[in-house]
Amino acid sequence: MLSILYSLSDFGAVSILGFDTFTRAIYSAYRSSFDRTGAASLAAILVLLTILILIIEPSLRGKEVNVDSRVRRSTPISLGWFTPAAVALASVWAIVSLAIPTYSLISWNQAGLSQVDTGQVTRALVNSIGYAFGGGLIAVVFGLAISILTVRYKSKITVAFDRSIWLTHAVPGIVVALALVFLSNRLLPQIYQTSTLVLLAYLILFLPNAIAAMQVPISQAPKALDEIAASLGASRLQTVRKVIIPIAGPGILAGAALVALSVLKELPATLLLRETGVETLATRLWNETSVSAYAAAAPYALLLVVVAGIPAWLLNRQVRQSMRFDLNQRMERE
Repeated sequence: MLSILYSLSDFGAVSILGFDTFTRAIYSAYRSSFDRTGAASLAAILVLLTILILIIEPSLRGKEVNVDSRVRRSTPISLGWFTPAAVALASVWAIVSLAIPTYSLISWNQAGLSQVDTGQVTRALVNSIGYAFGGGLIAVVFGLAISILTVRYKSKITVAFDRSIWLTHAVPGIVVALALVFLSNRLLPQIYQTSTLVLLAYLILFLPNAIAAMQVPISQAPKALDEIAASLGASRLQTVRKVIIPIAGPGILAGAALVALSVLKELPATLLLRETGVETLATRLWNETSVSAYAAAAPYALLLVVVAGIPAWLLNRQVRQSMRFDLNQRMERE
């Protein structure tokens, strides 16, 4: 399901490789004509296709099967005669997915460092970090409020509100960007091609990521603590600030890291909505590769990998700590 939705929404890889997909056709129709109805029609078809997949997917999933959730000590399974084939398959996968891209990136960087514009690279790096920080901060503020509302004050309305937010996660980024272009031109032309509109697009696209990271730690905070805080005269805002946020702090940081990582890699919304002259690592990488200037694109790709690796490492560390905590709790109960 996730692979299908990601394939439908992907823009960068298919554009660089020259494959004709909905996202590439939408962008081409948007850039090649002043009449945006063609791009809007293609976007509407893509949205309908996405909705159709969301409707069909539950019926293909099958019935839920209840399993024994008790924690047991894992036992290694011997593969026997299949061991060499499994090792070879894993090795080939590692070479194709890691070794070859790394070698290509280093080779192109050696060729491209001599022609790199340091000022241009620095500006793209600063813009990328700024957008990542701003997008993560806004998503955490809204995500924290929504997570507390849906976890602490659950009702039919809050559940429906939560699910409506998740629906936007399935909509391709280029469709969201195109919708914001139409709305800003008609209703608020002052924010068209400004950082405000770009951050709004990031909020729509990546708010579910922040909510997913924060809902679990917030739900683990006992509701009895809210009652104790209220009995001591604390307001709801003080309870959130002094009780819930400290307990859910690691999850909040994980949500910010996840959104920041997504913003660093995001391309179609940034291309359509950014201010004139503002470039990020992703947009510079796309601009150079679109004209087959791979040596010039290599420094941007390398910086993007390095910078994106920081929130990825923080997120991976938080996930591992959360898994160990859950495992220890379940073992203690049993």
